[in-house]
Amino acid sequence: MVRRIIIICIILALGFVSYAASLEPTIRVAVVNAHSSVTVEANGGGLLSITDTLSRPVSKLRIATIVTTSNGLRINGRPLDGSELFIQGRDYRIGTRTFRGTLHIVQNGNNIIVVNDLPIESYLVGLINSEISSNWPVEVIKAQAVAARTYAISQMERMRQARPDSPYDIESTMLDQVYDGAHREEAHVYRILEATRGQVLRRNGMIFPSFYHSCCGGFTEHAHNVWSDAQGPPTIEDRYCERSPKREWSYRIPRTDFQKVLANNGVRFDSIISVTTIPFFDSPRVDTLVLETNTGIHNIKATELRKLLGWANLKSTWFEVRLAGANIVFEGHGYGHGVGMCQWGAKGMAEEGYAYTDILKFYYPDAEMVTIY
Repeated sequence: MVRRIIIICIILALGFVSYAASLEPTIRVAVVNAHSSVTVEANGGGLLSITDTLSRPVSKLRIATIVTTSNGLRINGRPLDGSELFIQGRDYRIGTRTFRGTLHIVQNGNNIIVVNDLPIESYLVGLINSEISSNWPVEVIKAQAVAARTYAISQMERMRQARPDSPYDIESTMLDQVYDGAHREEAHVYRILEATRGQVLRRNGMIFPSFYHSCCGGFTEHAHNVWSDAQGPPTIEDRYCERSPKREWSYRIPRTDFQKVLANNGVRFDSIISVTTIPFFDSPRVDTLVLETNTGIHNIKATELRKLLGWANLKSTWFEVRLAGANIVFEGHGYGHGVGMCQWGAKGMAEEGYAYTDILKFYYPDAEMVTIY
């Protein structure tokens, strides 16, 4: 960690945030989190070069199994002096996922965090097939790249200023942006993204978290309705996602299963009398689900309800709900939080001939695009 802090200080001293040197930044992506052990294997018969935080050689191995102990990390049963190590090589496999760059292994209590350090443009190429599809029109791939690059650099700046001791900048899940690994890269995506190299969005002269989502269902959402302290772009009516298979959806759950989910999270009752919703005053989406039960009235925030029932089940907070015999039925619109760029809407715009700059201006009308490296 000492080496990490020194490197960060040097980067900041050289003007990382302003990108004065016009260099492509390296991003630190948490690709494994909350596991007590991890196995890393060198691809193609190569070897893993393993060093400690002071760059001292530890070992060269084809396969390394790292586990946590109360005295630090162990690698293939061998105790290490410390709770961090670095792995370098051509590329690596963790389970079914492949990574390149440097792997930073950090013990965090009883868990292991694996951080992949790699150039941000390489990260974006792998992200495309994780977030959308490389088979989508070229202009939507470009728009996705700019939005993702903007979000990533915004997170990098936020983390390195607010939490300089954090080993990573960004999660590889939907908590930030989905990045499955280098095995999702395709050569033609490198060529497409080269046309957007270094391009980001700025609002009021600042790079900002350029939120995006799968499908807005016809109307985007205010950021403050999702995250209380967030600022996002103005909401817009969006007809371009009308061909999305995610524009309309339904979810049916047995009352008994619904009751168990809520009971596990402190909301207990034996029977439901009625279920209604309270919408936001400035949005068609739901703020609060209101349950009238035998134990009284229970108010549940719709964003929390999505988390409890599963984001893939309750696809958005834009829904109607009703009791249907032994079931509760949700019927809704769109997929995701609804803030910023609608990926399916961007696809629809590209299919109608719009350029990626038009797409970005439509979803982020208060932003300008600039090239920073």
